[in-house]
Amino acid sequence: MSVESKNKYTIEYKTLAAGRYEYNYQLDSKFFSQFQYSEVQNGNVNVIVYLTVFNSGLELEFNVSGQVELPCDRCGDNMQLPVKGKYNLNVRYGQENSNFSDTCDEIVLSNEEYEIDLTQFLYEYALLSIPVRRVHKTEKECNQEVMAQLKNYSSTQKTESQPDERWSKLKDLYN
Repeated sequence: MSVESKNKYTIEYKTLAAGRYEYNYQLDSKFFSQFQYSEVQNGNVNVIVYLTVFNSGLELEFNVSGQVELPCDRCGDNMQLPVKGKYNLNVRYGQENSNFSDTCDEIVLSNEEYEIDLTQFLYEYALLSIPVRRVHKTEKECNQEVMAQLKNYSSTQKTESQPDERWSKLKDLYN
């Protein structure tokens, strides 16, 4: 990761007074290309981060919205997929050997640290916002050549199958 991109997503929280602050980040193809094995190569994702500074720590709220380009699970053609999500991250100050531990929504920073790099959090929350089902809205939008091949290989005839006698014998054990 370059120094330029690190500074862009780093917040020096020790210089901020207690209160609420807003940061706006645009995640594009250049951002996603920083991550070697990222499934997202193209995208336009807006992340608004609300940072609340307390004496005992920080609260960050990530609001993710936008689009990413991913292949359709049904036909394999690239498509624009909307992403949307809201995530919270609590940051506490402490010692490395304290009772706190890093979890999904809470991290611990040492008292000597003065900044937090949001790059990894922005990336992970953008990926978490991608829907599980990644298909075109209708089959008509899918690649029709691929859809025809899928229909050729799928079994369309439903056959009446006889029950397997082995299962019947096992059911007798219950009786």
